[in-house]
Amino acid sequence: PYKTKEDIQSIANVAERPDCIDDIMACATALCNRGQKFAAYFWSRDSDNMLFSRALKNLESRIEKDQSLIPTYLSFLSALAMAEPSEVFRILDQEVAQSDKSRMNWETIFTTIRWYVRKMRNDSHAEVKPIQKNSPSASLSTSYYYGVDDDENRNTEESRSSVRQANVSSRSGLKELDKANTAIIVSHLAVITKVASNYATGRAFLVDLKLSLEDTVSKAEDDNDPVLVILFLLATTPLAPYVRGAVFATIASLLSVDGEMTDNERKKIQEAAKKGWNHLEWTQAVPVLLLDQYQRNEQVQNDPKMVYPPSLMSAASNVASTFWPPPDPKYGMVFEMEHIESHLGFYPSTEGMLQLLLSLVKASGCPPTLGKEQRLRTGCAPYIEYVLNFVLPRALGYHRTNDQLPFKSGVDSARLIARALAVVEAILIRYVIPDEKDGPSDVFLRHQRNLDAAKSILGICNVAAEVTMTPLENNATAYKVDFDSKQADTGLPEQTREYLPLPRPKSPGFLILADILAASESGLLRVITNVLTRDGGSDGVNKIYGFADLQYRVTWARFGNTTPSLFSAKHKQDSSHSLSPHSLLTHLLPPIDVTVDPNDSLDPIHWRATGVLTSLRILAAAATREQVFIKALGGKATFIPALQFTANKILRKEEIRLVTVKDAIEGMPSPETRLLSTIAQYLRPICSAESMDTALSASSLAILFYSFNSSTLEKTLSALGAQSIRGELCFAAAVAERLGIACRKLSCKANAEMVHLLLKLVRSQLSTVLLGLPHKSVDGLRTKGVLPSRYQSKHTECLSILLDCLSNDDFLTSPKSSEIASKIFQMLVTFSTYNNDASSMAKKQADHLCKRLDDIDFWTNASRQFLAYRESGEPYLLRSMTETHRLMEGNENVVSEAAWLCNGLAHHFYRILQNNDQDTLSQKNQTLLSHLLDQEFRLLYNAIECLPICNDANNMNFPTSLLSIQSTIESCLHVVDDRYQYTLINIADLERKMNKLTDGVRNEGLEWAKYWNQCVRWEHAITHLSSAIPSLIEACFEYSDWILKSGLSNLLHDSGELSIIREESLLELLDQILKMLMDCHINRIDPRGRLSGPAMTNLSNEVLMLVERLLHSKHNPSHSSYFIEQIGKAILMFLQTKPLSIDDEERAVLLGAAICKLLKAKKPELHDNSIDTMKGVAAAFGKLSCKEVAMKKCDDLAMQQQSQVAMASRSILCSLAGSFDTPGSGETNEIVSSLACTSLTPSTQVSILQALVQLIPKLDSNIFILLETLSCCEDGANSLIKTGLFKALCDVSEVRAMDQADALTIDELYNRGWVYFFTSNLTLLRSLLVNLPDYDNDMQRFHNAILNLTVSYRVIIYRLADSFPKYGKCWLDIVQSLATSLLMKNNYANQLQFSNASTDRAETPSSSEEFRQIIECISKLTEKLIQYPFPARLLPDLPPQLQEESTVYDTWWDSIEQTYTVTDCNDQPHLGSPPTGCFTRNNLTSKRWTKRKYEDCIAGAQVMDGSLTILIQESAEKKNVEFDAATLARGLCRISKCSQAVTERLREIEQKLKDGSKSIYFGGFDESSKDIMTIEQSLLEELSPLFERICEKLLILSHSLYQNMKLINQEFNRGLASRISPNMEKFREFVLIAMSYAGLAENGVLSSSGATEGSRYSMLVQKLNEELKIEMS
Repeated sequence: PYKTKEDIQSIANVAERPDCIDDIMACATALCNRGQKFAAYFWSRDSDNMLFSRALKNLESRIEKDQSLIPTYLSFLSALAMAEPSEVFRILDQEVAQSDKSRMNWETIFTTIRWYVRKMRNDSHAEVKPIQKNSPSASLSTSYYYGVDDDENRNTEESRSSVRQANVSSRSGLKELDKANTAIIVSHLAVITKVASNYATGRAFLVDLKLSLEDTVSKAEDDNDPVLVILFLLATTPLAPYVRGAVFATIASLLSVDGEMTDNERKKIQEAAKKGWNHLEWTQAVPVLLLDQYQRNEQVQNDPKMVYPPSLMSAASNVASTFWPPPDPKYGMVFEMEHIESHLGFYPSTEGMLQLLLSLVKASGCPPTLGKEQRLRTGCAPYIEYVLNFVLPRALGYHRTNDQLPFKSGVDSARLIARALAVVEAILIRYVIPDEKDGPSDVFLRHQRNLDAAKSILGICNVAAEVTMTPLENNATAYKVDFDSKQADTGLPEQTREYLPLPRPKSPGFLILADILAASESGLLRVITNVLTRDGGSDGVNKIYGFADLQYRVTWARFGNTTPSLFSAKHKQDSSHSLSPHSLLTHLLPPIDVTVDPNDSLDPIHWRATGVLTSLRILAAAATREQVFIKALGGKATFIPALQFTANKILRKEEIRLVTVKDAIEGMPSPETRLLSTIAQYLRPICSAESMDTALSASSLAILFYSFNSSTLEKTLSALGAQSIRGELCFAAAVAERLGIACRKLSCKANAEMVHLLLKLVRSQLSTVLLGLPHKSVDGLRTKGVLPSRYQSKHTECLSILLDCLSNDDFLTSPKSSEIASKIFQMLVTFSTYNNDASSMAKKQADHLCKRLDDIDFWTNASRQFLAYRESGEPYLLRSMTETHRLMEGNENVVSEAAWLCNGLAHHFYRILQNNDQDTLSQKNQTLLSHLLDQEFRLLYNAIECLPICNDANNMNFPTSLLSIQSTIESCLHVVDDRYQYTLINIADLERKMNKLTDGVRNEGLEWAKYWNQCVRWEHAITHLSSAIPSLIEACFEYSDWILKSGLSNLLHDSGELSIIREESLLELLDQILKMLMDCHINRIDPRGRLSGPAMTNLSNEVLMLVERLLHSKHNPSHSSYFIEQIGKAILMFLQTKPLSIDDEERAVLLGAAICKLLKAKKPELHDNSIDTMKGVAAAFGKLSCKEVAMKKCDDLAMQQQSQVAMASRSILCSLAGSFDTPGSGETNEIVSSLACTSLTPSTQVSILQALVQLIPKLDSNIFILLETLSCCEDGANSLIKTGLFKALCDVSEVRAMDQADALTIDELYNRGWVYFFTSNLTLLRSLLVNLPDYDNDMQRFHNAILNLTVSYRVIIYRLADSFPKYGKCWLDIVQSLATSLLMKNNYANQLQFSNASTDRAETPSSSEEFRQIIECISKLTEKLIQYPFPARLLPDLPPQLQEESTVYDTWWDSIEQTYTVTDCNDQPHLGSPPTGCFTRNNLTSKRWTKRKYEDCIAGAQVMDGSLTILIQESAEKKNVEFDAATLARGLCRISKCSQAVTERLREIEQKLKDGSKSIYFGGFDESSKDIMTIEQSLLEELSPLFERICEKLLILSHSLYQNMKLINQEFNRGLASRISPNMEKFREFVLIAMSYAGLAENGVLSSSGATEGSRYSMLVQKLNEELKIEMS
């Protein structure tokens, strides 16, 4: 063995062994060709210069002596280009090479190729021998190593045959290259290919290279583009297939536009590619003219341009005469593939052609005028038809006439199919379908719209961008031609008119799309299905194309020279459709462990995966264009293909019905397997190359998303072949595997997109399958609990993978994964909850998921992970993210995760309560509750403590430097579809719209937009968490209350008594939140940032909720005093902020409501400081109350918020004033005095109370409620009158004009605010009248003011009376105000005993004609009301004398019952039968009585009460009140009977509640019945005295009316009156009948009433009875 480096160098000195140079360099070349990292070993860098190996220098020095080393040198140079193509280009660049004439350069390389072209195309018979063999190494050349690709240098029978038949003349004297000359050409092509493929600058230089023209090779050389011409001419010479394929591949590399290049370089390549199409058309390599369905009359092609070596022509000699294509070389590439390459078992020439087509399509598209000088129908359609209708069908065995082509190995088949599909894909993804409205230059705009649509359809932006490439030209005319029904304009000579009308040719993109969208089994869809499903689909990629094929290739490489002849092998197996190299060769060599580079062109897995990926992208590209395409064609397409690939000369016409890709897949007849199911399996990892594996899974996921997006669950499962448990689990396992891989590799953008889309699938209707939840499948209901063991791996179940992700701190906090973690939390919370309306299946699914989470104690572990300090003392997860670097990317997602966690915990407790789960006292739930509430873990307190209310967003205002693009930025705003919707800027859209701006403005705009988005996301996350924490707090207390109420638990874990823990937690949480609000407000000018308004509002709202909960607990009253003072300080802190924001005002209102609740529950003893604080609070809310309120619907959001704050502040003031008022004490109300003494602003002398009064002239109707409340307080009326309230009220009644009111309906009056303004004004005057401080001086003017206001707004009174009971509350306010005013005025007049009463009455508004009409209106409405205290069907029969005629009309009760909804009748508790007495007990038609009906009855009774008061007062002043006697009698009968019935019902309920006995009205007696009876008792207690009072007032009115009648008759008798009362006798009769019917005894006492003898009511009845009887006698 060699032990030293010197020994090895001395033995392996290449200079001493010239015969092994070829072998050594061939080994180095093969090693470099393995990839860039291997080639890099042969380069080194010295400072800034790149150095290459000494071996290359030795070769250069030996080339002059031994030119046979040129192939070795160029091959090695091409291999070195794998690492440093620019250096190889420089070595061969002309400027470098001119200094040394012995060195090779680019010109000599192309000159050598041109020399071969001339020698191989001339007519001489001289042998082709350009190389002088001056060295022994020439005869031992191993040139089979030199080539463009390894597959093109195999030691095949063809190469040996070529050697044997070298220099043999062929037809027309054409020559065939021997082995040595073939090596020269291949090595020259190799260095061109490798440099051009990897170096864009070199590619642009080479394609533009011009040789010095000593003489012309062809006429085409005058095109000034000799390099391409030379290579195309070389392709037409007699070459072996792998050499011709190398030529095509070299041209393809020169015309490639892949990789980065400058605009100038790209333009050069595109111009060259356009010429390349013409050169390809000239060669007729694809025999377009021969196969064209519309040929010219002249002879098509007698002299084919492509020729073949004579040694290969014998391969086609033994073909049957019926075989198509016939063995005629004029069929070009069709002939070569069918009769030459098929005998070899691999197809290098065809693959080279496919590579060339791919480069041409990518570089210059598909020129529509191609072939215009030779063909009737121009365009590139023949070339795509060659791929679609010949190459692919033959490769897969779908051709109409021939069987499948034979392949030597799986890699040959996979590579050919992949290259063919790549051409199809390249055309389709660049195809744009313009809209009819698009202009000629709208293609790019249409492309952008298509790209946006593709992102929506496929769900993955990366895939959408891959299948929607930017078109090369912005000209819609060429694209619109496909949809134009006009015939083609040929411009051809006269002799071609026999073909007219000539069908317009379709573009390649149209043909591909129409083929794949065909309703019948299309060729392309069949090809794609075969590619995806063949060899076991995803399972066979590694199994069949992996190690087994590797065995074969190693065997072939070692024993290739001893293998049987492939010619003989094929002809002896006529029935075999493909060679079986595995069975022939694998026994010759045992398995060898060889690692294959994934980028190796011979790697079968790589090419198999490439074919699959291309197929998926074709499907995706078709899916994104299908709707527009089908719509443009009306659902069907008709066209005539360009070529005919059969011997049949009948014109072939295609008529197809178009369907979507999804429908086409579903309509495939009896597929071997469900295509979507197969596509789903490609989500699994099948390729070791990470980029390929990611692209495969992304494309398959995009197709699945498109297919499932609008399908039902049943159709989806059927398409997946998931009718069985195994099918569902296979699909779920594939999704889970990809989800796990993508979550671990989120640094790749495609993986991140896939995770988001996979989570979208998991959240969709497929969630039942993917999460293993119970669901209703196509075979019926099947509840799946535990999965079969073979599918229980963590890597094959989505839920386990998601939960594993959430258990990883890095996954939760990393900016790349935190958003995904937040969505996972959201999904778990959503799926584990349901509402009461959910189906039983939804509940089962939620319960199943909850059980899975409970089994692993998920919520407890997650809460401790986020909110509990670590054992090492490190801060908990939420604190570590919110303490510092708050606006760092991803931190907002961690906050959102914590929010969803809190939501999940809250739902967890609520679910237990909702299900009344007996497991509620389990150790796990007790532990969780104790961790949240107790002082040991303090999880809830920690959550509140680290709530990041302060925001780092110091300035989110729009910068002035960007005002010029403000509208552009605003146009890019979009609403994020989330639980809490918020608006972000679409950065990609903004970047696209600003691409024409200067770099400075564009960069500043993008930076600000990103910063603004980050701030908005942070604000949204804080808002979410601040709303989730209160939800969790409420859930904890609800759960603890449930446990305490159950009485089943005295201890909670080890923390002590639950009741004590609950009370302590309640007080501490309330105190902590209040302190946090104040601390954050104090620090609002802190450099850390600004306050989060919504978060502060949420916490303020939680203060209100905790106060309500505190009031229901057994708390110490001193706690209320403490919290009143603390909340008051917080309010003052918010409202004293400068400048004051609407958010501050809203928070203050919430806290003010909390104070009101504390004061209302039980007025605590407040210290002087606390009282001063409350005065300040009242003054602060007084200032807010002075703000304007929008009385009509307003679209201005700011005005809406201001109105809401002002009205809420007024309500709080009312509550505060009432809480500090002591009626009868004589002490001025503290709140009123504070309002009267505090100035509205420091610069004015106007007090808050004055400012409130000044709102009345502004027609602010809402202010009346507050003023009315203040007027009722001690000394409140006096304070208000001093502010000029009375004058303001009088003035405003004149301002509010009612001139046009006569033409308005009551609804219009109400909607305009007139009704509310009138009634509010009236009630305020009434309140002031009742609370007058100086009664003697002010009573008369306030009374007149009420009457004047009533007269001014009499139209409203008329409208309200006509529409009653609609707006009944307004009518009640009117009659009660009038009644109070009249009653007080008459009482005051009686006390003073005015002597000139008639004169005074003549001067008051009450004596006017307008007021008399108002009284008449009230009288008529009262007549209707008193007759129907209950619905007519429930009232007893009247005496015959009082019964009405059979006239049917609607009562006011009928109008009320028409407004009842189903909810009013069903949702409210039934309170037994109507309380109308025994006369309806057996009435089976009576409806059940509800609370709503009681309330309506009470409201009607209140109106009757007030109306009768008005009529009595008017009648008492001897005014003529019109009232029908019969109506009065009927009302007296019914009211009295109803009063008796209500009193009986009340007594019965009281007795029943007292002793619990049964009654005929009710069944059993339980808690529910008790609650119902308690409700009814309270209602009856309100109704009973009303009815008695109405009955009393009816008697009073009867007496007063009768006395007025008597007075009129007496005055008539004395001649003082002009008429006599005509109805006096009938009045007496009717009233006496009613009194008798009502049960009035002789002594005047109602038999069933509660009146006692001697009472006022009893004496009234007795007096009236006696007077009427005396008059009757």
